[in-house]
Amino acid sequence: MSKRYKSTKLNIGCGHQKLKGWVNLDINAEEGIDAVHDLDKYPYPFNDESFEEIRAYSIIEHLKDPVKTVEELHRILKPGGTLDIIVPHYTSAIAWGNPTHLRPYSYDTFFFFVKNSEKEKYTTVEFSSIKVDFRFAKRFLIWNYLIEMVANWFPHLYENTPLYMFPAMGLRIRLVK
Repeated sequence: MSKRYKSTKLNIGCGHQKLKGWVNLDINAEEGIDAVHDLDKYPYPFNDESFEEIRAYSIIEHLKDPVKTVEELHRILKPGGTLDIIVPHYTSAIAWGNPTHLRPYSYDTFFFFVKNSEKEKYTTVEFSSIKVDFRFAKRFLIWNYLIEMVANWFPHLYENTPLYMFPAMGLRIRLVK
C-alpha cells in the first residue's frame, strides 16, 4: 500500500523546482521533497489512478525506458487526468550537450501513446488526446517568434525542411488519459 497524499498533483523529478500544493518527487531527499524514488525503478510508489495532474518537466530524457515510464505515469493518472511533459527537441544543443540526456525527441514521439493515432503501437497504454507545442529560445532571437509559430502550425514542415536549422529548445506535450 502506498502512502496517501493530500494533493492530486504530482511533480516528478522536480529537483530544485518544487511546487507548493503538489507532491514533489525526486531521487534526492532534500527539503521540500515529499516522495523519494528512483524513476528508473518500477512500479512507482503510488496507487493506481492517484493523480489528476502529473508534471514531468525535463526528466524523461534522463530515464532509461521512456515507454515504461509513460506506462507507469498512465497507471497512476486518474481518468481524464493530464500528463504535462517537457523534453528536448532533437535540433537543440541542449538535447545533445548534456551527457545525462539519453535521447532527444521529435514532434511525433508521444503520438505512439494516443488512441486512434496512425502510429504503430508499442504499448497497450492509450491516452485520449495529445497537444504538442514547440518551444524556442527567444529573448534576443526575434526571428524565433516567427519560427515558433510556423513550427506549431506546420510541425512536419518544420522537422522535414531546412527550417530545422533554427533549433527548437524543446517540446511541451500534454496528454489526457
